[in-house]
Amino acid sequence: MVKLSRTVRLYVLAVTAGAGLAAAGWSFAWPNGNGLESYGEAGWLLPVTFAVLSGTAVLFPLTLGPGHKLVINDMVHFASLILFGPLLAMAVVAAGSAVGYGALTIQGKRRVWDIVFNPSKNALAVAAGGVVYYSIIPAHAPASFDDARQMLALPLMAVAMYLVNTVPACVAAGLQHHKHPLQLWMNGRRVDALQTVALFLLGLVTALTVRQYPWAIIVMTLPAALIYVTLKRSADLLDRLQDNHTITAVEAMADTVDLRNPYTHDHGRRVADVALRIARAMALPEPEVEQVRLAARVHNLGNIGVSDQVLRKPGKLTPDEWEQVEKHVRTGYDILGGFADYRECREIVLRHHERWDGSGYPQGLQGVQSAETHRLQMAGQILGVADALDAMTSERPYRAALTLEAALDVIGSEKGRQWHPAVVEAVERTYSAAATTRRSVPAGAAMQTAAGA
Repeated sequence: MVKLSRTVRLYVLAVTAGAGLAAAGWSFAWPNGNGLESYGEAGWLLPVTFAVLSGTAVLFPLTLGPGHKLVINDMVHFASLILFGPLLAMAVVAAGSAVGYGALTIQGKRRVWDIVFNPSKNALAVAAGGVVYYSIIPAHAPASFDDARQMLALPLMAVAMYLVNTVPACVAAGLQHHKHPLQLWMNGRRVDALQTVALFLLGLVTALTVRQYPWAIIVMTLPAALIYVTLKRSADLLDRLQDNHTITAVEAMADTVDLRNPYTHDHGRRVADVALRIARAMALPEPEVEQVRLAARVHNLGNIGVSDQVLRKPGKLTPDEWEQVEKHVRTGYDILGGFADYRECREIVLRHHERWDGSGYPQGLQGVQSAETHRLQMAGQILGVADALDAMTSERPYRAALTLEAALDVIGSEKGRQWHPAVVEAVERTYSAAATTRRSVPAGAAMQTAAGA
């Protein structure tokens, strides 16, 4: 997770200070009560319930597209402002958001700064909506719906809340990534505008219902949950279909690159199968196993930048030709950067020619650089071993294929040098029958072949 710049952190503090000032302002400007008196002794349950709903909505957003998620708590915030007035609504919104983003931070899905920024931003949106609404219709909370001015006040309140909720987030993103906030705002609105209108309408319906039947908020959560589950399943299905199309297209491109050399036909598929077996032998979590497999399928995609003369050359490569070959990992890394499904896989592709002793390429990484990169380095080692094993057991114009036993002997001879010991041991467990009968072979020439696979 990228660290926030100093400018963004100062901006977050400014937004938080603005929310505090807004709350102080409303505490003086709002003498009209919080609307709970009309609900009897149990009236305090309403804001607590709304705060819980707000926090729950943060924990379970709906994905609308790459990099964009819709948090349905706009509905809760809109209804809270109508029912409780601005001051109590700000407290409900801030408390619910803080709990939700706090839980995500504990899970490692959010930064600590999100616990400060998002509740403050949401509270500011409620404060701004209150300024607009109660400027048009001065009223006690809960607001009366008998006044014809509601036709103007409610839409303008929604616009104010929407702007104050979305613009600060775009400003923060623009400061962090050096992009124009207005462009970021326009891009986001193409995705969520209609959904947000629907959420505000649901918030209005919720407020109208709770005004008459306070207990109905409990009943209304049931159909809301069903609608959410249905939408979530639909969105997940669409995501999987889109992901499958992207993965299929990228793998087809990688297979086409392999076809440029008749000796590497189906190389990516075979390496993926071997890497899958090794990763499972190492008892990696299934999501990590899948990342290794995906990376293995397209690990030589960068060969698209290597000339046919070099790829098909039967003899020893010159230094200039080796330099061209070594660039293929960086080229593949750059190409995969254009696909969201390969953001982590490309890090594995980048590392699959690194050696455990630090003499590999492109970065010359040695051992474990840090706890953060350990998982990716191990995945790169798994892919590298699988790549070498397939290369050594395949025919090449300059040598015959080695037997599996001979290739395993070469892999074992580089244990602790080119390969991490745990990866070599996993290979030997995976192919234990062959490993017990493998024979010794000269390692030098075979390993030179494996390094350029």
